[in-house]
Amino acid sequence: MPKYICKFILIIILLPALCFADNANVLAWTKQTLLNTLSLNYKTMDSQLNSVKSHYTPEAWQNLNSFLGDKINTIRDNQLTLHPSAVNTKQFIAQQGFENVIFWRVNQGFNIPELKTTIYFSVIVIPAKDPPYLIQSLNVTKLDD
Repeated sequence: MPKYICKFILIIILLPALCFADNANVLAWTKQTLLNTLSLNYKTMDSQLNSVKSHYTPEAWQNLNSFLGDKINTIRDNQLTLHPSAVNTKQFIAQQGFENVIFWRVNQGFNIPELKTTIYFSVIVIPAKDPPYLIQSLNVTKLDD
């Protein structure tokens, strides 16, 4: 069998496994980034938010800040430390490509007992260098308990 056919067969066999590994990495990274973003302590909130800011594009960061606006004051005024936990929702992840640009849509929910709320994020994640991914856009839905 010619070498190029063997290489082609090998690529076809390994490609799905590589894509799955990327999907799993993106899902884990996104979940951890959102968890780190929401795990706020009233004493260190500003430095905590600054430490995760590099994981968002400016547009996504602006959307997040708009959403967090009044919650920041509630956290400070009530001296809260948030302990979000991931909600057992169906985590949808789809790898998509458009004009050679790869991106993923990830949906993830979190329960935040201190705020008596559940938050659902729908984010677009793109590959980057450091950090390995960026949240490019972000939509948030809030359900009060």
